Amino acid sequence: MDEARYAETTDELGRRLDELWSTRPIAFRQQNAGDYEIPALTLKDAIAPDSEGFAAHIR
Repeated sequence: MDEARYAETTDELGRRLDELWSTRPIAFRQQNAGDYEIPALTLKDAIAPDSEGFAAHIR
């Protein structure tokens, strides 16, 4: 990471921290609300079958 990229990254982080309390949380699926197999904690096959990766875990 060069100096210019470092400055850009720290500016982005500063903005993110400034907005932290007003940013909407990510709507993850709830662990114990029926979307996951317990105790394996894997997403049930019928939940978001056309999604994969991170996107599958968002409501």
